[in-house]
Amino acid sequence: MMENAANGEVVTDDILLGKISLLYFGYTHCPDICPTSLLQMADVMKALGPEATRVQPVFVTVDPDRDTLAVMREYVKSFDERFLPLRGPRAYTDAMVKAYNAKYDIQKPTGDDPSIYTVDHTASLAMIGPDGRLQKRFPYGLATDEIVASVKALLKDWPAP
Repeated sequence: MMENAANGEVVTDDILLGKISLLYFGYTHCPDICPTSLLQMADVMKALGPEATRVQPVFVTVDPDRDTLAVMREYVKSFDERFLPLRGPRAYTDAMVKAYNAKYDIQKPTGDDPSIYTVDHTASLAMIGPDGRLQKRFPYGLATDEIVASVKALLKDWPAP
């Protein structure tokens, strides 16, 4: 179970059912890859127009020690209000990372301040079908229009209820 940082509610994997999800694992202190990827995910949502109502953008932190509910809530707002920010205990984070074939590795602090460290993590964006299964992974740096085309193609395969 994870916490929805937007409202503090506890959610289960069922949160990924019924819509196409764009799922990104990262952390709010990431200096470059995460902000770039989340900005691109926001651009994808804008490009989808009205079809975006059938897509759920999800940001899961792999650094729940620093990424509190309040930090995550404010962080995702700067990209798109529709983002679902999730955080959870390490065991749940690890299970979700494994289920969607991602990875992360917290680097040990190198200075005197133990709160300053980086996290190596999968930089790709995952597209999850309405059935909760991984459909495709988009590598970091792929053109936004290619992601949009893939999402639209999957939307055609999963007609709206």
